[in-house]
Amino acid sequence: MFDIQELIILLNNYCNLCCSYCCFKEDKSEQFIECSIKHLEKAITLFFECIKFNPKSQRVLCFNADGETLLSKKLLVNGIKFAAKLKKKFHGKNVILAIVTNGTLIDHYLASQFFRFGVSVTISIDGNAFTHDQHRVDKNNFPTHGKVINGIYHLKKFKVPFSVRAVITPETALHIPETYNFLKKLHPSRLVKLRPVRKKQYPLLPEKWVEVFTKNYTKCIKTLLLNGVDISEFPDDAYYFARFITQGIPRQRYCGAGYNMLWMTPLGFFTSCGLFSNTDKILGHIDMLSSAKDLCNLLEKPFASIFRSNSPQFNEPCMSCFWVDVCNGGCPALKILSQKTREPPLLCEYYSTLGTMMESFYNLINFRR
Repeated sequence: MFDIQELIILLNNYCNLCCSYCCFKEDKSEQFIECSIKHLEKAITLFFECIKFNPKSQRVLCFNADGETLLSKKLLVNGIKFAAKLKKKFHGKNVILAIVTNGTLIDHYLASQFFRFGVSVTISIDGNAFTHDQHRVDKNNFPTHGKVINGIYHLKKFKVPFSVRAVITPETALHIPETYNFLKKLHPSRLVKLRPVRKKQYPLLPEKWVEVFTKNYTKCIKTLLLNGVDISEFPDDAYYFARFITQGIPRQRYCGAGYNMLWMTPLGFFTSCGLFSNTDKILGHIDMLSSAKDLCNLLEKPFASIFRSNSPQFNEPCMSCFWVDVCNGGCPALKILSQKTREPPLLCEYYSTLGTMMESFYNLINFRR
């Protein structure tokens, strides 16, 4: 039987920003749809009941949105309070409570609640004001960088652990080193994430984008290597490659889609990945579930199995690649959206170039020793 170890609950469908690259803009409705407290508490309860299947497993309960999580301020606080209560009841010491936000609405009160209930926060921020405000603006086209920094200030004041992730675009790719350095100076508690922009519709990636992103990302990592930066300070992809090359530690899986992860939409439908939250690719509805086993059994549905069938062990080009234990075949959702499930991942050139460059560097260091 499957075991749900990561549940992402989308609290609403609306956003206070109008990011130029947002792949959900076409899905947005002018009608604000919010998850009901009934559905929210039932989903949280079923998730915590999954602990009995494997008490030692690490689990993540994440509050997110098809728009901006903090627009559902009251619902969110009620949700994390309820989750913290169940975490204690079910002895869920291995359960991480998390939220994902654009950071613009974090205030003193919310930061205090995150601290009180032990919540970690992931913030979307695309670097310094110059790179961030090129794309991440509000509904009136005003810049938002200052509001995000103010939100981070509140988190730091209450010592709330937070991580940061940036979307890299063709316009900001040349500034990857500056973006990385800026984000590191914010002192996040986890690895910095640098994500190449992508869409849900064809073309999924801008023309020649993989080549451009690869060139600038690897250039940044090469500089870090030459400067002797510890691998624990690397952006996440580079960290996983460095760990594999130097310690032989593989990356367990790109993500849990199809294996141990579910997303619930504001209307209570479940899917395997957030990229499909506004499609007909649903696995079931919260009202149809009565037990933790029912929740886990959603992964037996055909659409969930598609994610498993896109694992690298079923893809000959991936299995013959030296770096398969690090990239793990890349994002399975992108492969499904591209309808090229039996071909290398769309970012294969990026993964192989990064791995080869880093391996050559470490081999040279070892030779000199």
